[in-house]
Amino acid sequence: MPKPKKVRKKYNVSSRIRSQGDASLKGLCVLSLVSLAGKCLLVNMKTGKDQAPSLTLATAIEKYSFQWTVLLAVFGRAPNGDQYMKCEQVNFTSRYRQCDLVDYLNEKQNNFLDKSISKEHVINAGWIAVPYQFDIDESFAGDLFSQFGAFDALAKWECAA
Repeated sequence: MPKPKKVRKKYNVSSRIRSQGDASLKGLCVLSLVSLAGKCLLVNMKTGKDQAPSLTLATAIEKYSFQWTVLLAVFGRAPNGDQYMKCEQVNFTSRYRQCDLVDYLNEKQNNFLDKSISKEHVINAGWIAVPYQFDIDESFAGDLFSQFGAFDALAKWECAA
């Protein structure tokens, strides 16, 4: 009696590319602050240091879709000198390319900025984007933002004084 033929999984190029993209960006996040003048930084989440993106990483972020987790943040300083940060995390359940999220996240960030803190206290705004499902801890995010100068700007009330 002949042996039954093994059923093999068919090779899927898009699945392989998706797996490679996910693996190459593991442990990295994209950070942006208004004070960085529109510049985004690729940051290693374990070391907290920014790294120059290689062509492979830049291409992966630009061309492939990911299940993004984004933490929107607004930074403020009260007249008594207390600095604070308000955050909102956005989790995407489907995979999206980075370019497909830009307009949505810009609108969400502007709405969050308008509703979260007094306009007189605002000193900066920014976000952290992780290309996979990840619960971004606010204390970790605060440390990361502080490291890249989130609280270095002046609030409106400081400029008027």
